[in-house]
Amino acid sequence: PRRLTCPRTSCWTPTTLPTGEEFASLVTIAKRHAQVLAAGTCECERDVNSVRLAGEFLADDGCIVLVSGSPARKCRPGMSAISTVGNAVEGFTRAIAGEIAPQRINVVSPGVIDTPMFPMEGEAREGFLAQASANTLLKRAGTADEVASGILFAIENDFVTGTTIDVDGGALLP
Repeated sequence: PRRLTCPRTSCWTPTTLPTGEEFASLVTIAKRHAQVLAAGTCECERDVNSVRLAGEFLADDGCIVLVSGSPARKCRPGMSAISTVGNAVEGFTRAIAGEIAPQRINVVSPGVIDTPMFPMEGEAREGFLAQASANTLLKRAGTADEVASGILFAIENDFVTGTTIDVDGGALLP
């Protein structure tokens, strides 16, 4: 593997990218939207740098998938920072799609997903997830596998680019 780093290492964690056939058809760059607050870094700039660097090694029919989150388009009180970052990632995806074509770029936007990101256990966890997903159409939290299916859809469908794929149980709908 070839190691790439951003000139502003304080802003971006070095990434190891495979070379040759391993990297021939696609790259998946997935970032959990919560990393922004936990790491305190410039997530949008990291995405731009990741796409810029990966594009040099991506096959013409390759695909990049970024991850935002439903707060990007439906912000609850107290979530303005994460909403702003998600909006930037989704806007960047639409803006850069024409520049990198025929390579493709999409973004998957998860809603409330039952992952270790929520540290509670037992009944406290179940109660939190039930409350957090109560206003979605499906009335439940999603799973990591369901988000992965959305990412795989973006990778496997060669006619999808510049698109946000919502995996949120209908959270954005009234």
